[in-house]
Amino acid sequence: MILVGSENKKMPDISGWSLADSLKLAAALSLHPKINGDGYVAQQKPANGSAVRPAMTCH
Repeated sequence: MILVGSENKKMPDISGWSLADSLKLAAALSLHPKINGDGYVAQQKPANGSAVRPAMTCH
């Protein structure tokens, strides 16, 4: 379950998340993911705690 409020959104630490769960987060935050590989998240951009905004690209 992913809960999204109306306040400023920050990127959580998604290290180890499955591809499916990370795509759900991207959809909930209106982000545009760029995927390299499959399975589980090994690296992320934007970094944990960074501000995110709709239509932002994430890796």
